[in-house]
Amino acid sequence: MKALAQFAMKGRKQAFFLATLFALIPFLGWIGSALMGLVTLRKGPREGFLLLLGLSLADLFYLYFGGIGMGYVLYDSLTNNIPTFLAALYLRRVACWNNLLEMLTYLGLALILLLHLAIPDLTHWWGLQIAKLSQHLTDLTSSQLNTQIAQHAAPYATGLQAVVVISTLLFNLIIARYMQASIYHPGGLKEELYHIHLPKRLAFTLIVITLLPWLHIETAKDLIPLIVFPFACAGLSLFYDFCSKRTRGWAWLISFYALLLLALPYVCLILITVGLLDTFYNLRLYLKTNKQN
Repeated sequence: MKALAQFAMKGRKQAFFLATLFALIPFLGWIGSALMGLVTLRKGPREGFLLLLGLSLADLFYLYFGGIGMGYVLYDSLTNNIPTFLAALYLRRVACWNNLLEMLTYLGLALILLLHLAIPDLTHWWGLQIAKLSQHLTDLTSSQLNTQIAQHAAPYATGLQAVVVISTLLFNLIIARYMQASIYHPGGLKEELYHIHLPKRLAFTLIVITLLPWLHIETAKDLIPLIVFPFACAGLSLFYDFCSKRTRGWAWLISFYALLLLALPYVCLILITVGLLDTFYNLRLYLKTNKQN
């Protein structure tokens, strides 16, 4: 990655060539998005926008030769390339992952509410799509899937999609920031990601949204996956900070990811709870005191 970043930083032509090339290679398009993020973070909006055009040209190339449809081009642009470019601009300006997570969360919540206002039967539409997908998987695997999956998942589907989009965006930016730090500030990204701490106003927003479904406000269910996501990130950040202060931190990490594979929902719930508690009590202060003792 460092070699790619150094080559991209040599000039506009080199960066444009690399980003477009990786966007054309199947399963490596994320490198092109990360390079766009790197150039945007380091050189600003004009240079980053040129790489955004390169990624769009790659999509149009596949569209012209029938490799993908127009729907995929629009989806990739609206949920990957353009959001990554805009988020890189914001991160360049604020230089703070806490602010970025908060901004993305509020923006995502607003967009979900707008979608529900524009499409009143959005939950029903998701139910139909999930039912079709379940039937398709049943036909492929010759095994009967639970028909109630659509009914339970549909109210949360838009929020889950928003989490996927933001996760992809954050992944691109983390790779971009890693490449930037590897050249100009080795080890800088680790320090940034180990100290994610969310503001209390976001915690109060989480509490309010989780109470709304009890008041029979069904739209609030769609907001829950997104509002808990930044707290899961904060909890994960705190855990990595904890491991970095232990002599056998690698053993904690191996145990954590093994447990994550075996009990994903419960581990996520623990991370969210820890992230929420950290918002009010700043648990890192305890970690530092515990290490000294």
